[in-house]
Amino acid sequence: MYLQDLNLNSIDYAVLKTDLINGITEEEVPSEEEVKLALASMYTLANTKISSLYYRDVVAVNDAKKQHFSFHLAGNTLWMNLKKFLAHELPHNASLSTIIDTIIDYLSSVISGGVIISFLVQKVVKYVASVDYAAGVPVAVVGYATV
Repeated sequence: MYLQDLNLNSIDYAVLKTDLINGITEEEVPSEEEVKLALASMYTLANTKISSLYYRDVVAVNDAKKQHFSFHLAGNTLWMNLKKFLAHELPHNASLSTIIDTIIDYLSSVISGGVIISFLVQKVVKYVASVDYAAGVPVAVVGYATV
């Protein structure tokens, strides 16, 4: 998978993953609404950035998108689809490493241009690591292995 940052520079996945693992304890567990907001933000920022590669009048394109775009709907849809993906792909008692791999696999396929915004991904990882989607119950983040 090819991942890019918001400046459309290639991301070294090993570095991103290490940063996500190291940052897991630094942040409080976000609410589900914050996760939805993070997903919608990443989607919107990536689309805006990628538009400059394909459209002559980026401002007009982005203005047209804003008129019909629902931030709330985007966040809910991305989150609903991510939860389905996790329930299907994430094994019970998955390691933090596996959780990150699974989330990045999903995001790289639905976010335009594979644009990954690490501080937003961190929120998603932190939340997902606090819930066992295979069993459907909350778990302690501290108990996750990092490999």
